[in-house]
Amino acid sequence: MITDPVSGTTRPGVVTKPGTGPGSEPSGGGGGETGGTTAPPAPAVTGLTVAVTVDPTACTYSASALVTVSAATTVTYRVTWSDGGGGTSSAEFTGAGGGTLSTPSSVSHGAGPVWVQVDVLTPTAVSQRGSGELPASCSPTTPSPEPEPSPMTSPSSPNPAPGADQNNPASEPTLSQPPQGPASTTP
Repeated sequence: MITDPVSGTTRPGVVTKPGTGPGSEPSGGGGGETGGTTAPPAPAVTGLTVAVTVDPTACTYSASALVTVSAATTVTYRVTWSDGGGGTSSAEFTGAGGGTLSTPSSVSHGAGPVWVQVDVLTPTAVSQRGSGELPASCSPTTPSPEPEPSPMTSPSSPNPAPGADQNNPASEPTLSQPPQGPASTTP
């Protein structure tokens, strides 16, 4: 006769180890069932692609950013582009899958390389850069500096003195020309 340690009953012929009889679970929860649900994995960005397209006729560039997430989440990201502009934004995703992040479009630029970088800040850090190049036919879009006034031109005078050309060294003032007095201002 053997007494079951769990129920305290006696039965013939069965020898059991304490804690392994009927109605008892092995330590560790038994068979992988814990009676509760496991928490789903935290949302993550699983993919990011940034592409830059150029319009050589308009001398502009645009970017597109595609992101893939593993679950419903809010993606917070920063966009920086080669002209020095940028900003931080966020996009809401209602489930796993892909979507588009807002990026710059039709940014004017002169000839040469252009790029756009997207840095996902949350839920997981991911960075990607796309690049392109505008042709030599695109002139710089930054305004040229204002020409400095000629010594023969008064700041209040709308027209330069005849023959005052900054790019012509022969038109530089000489010692034989009278000095220009200070401009008068009228209220």
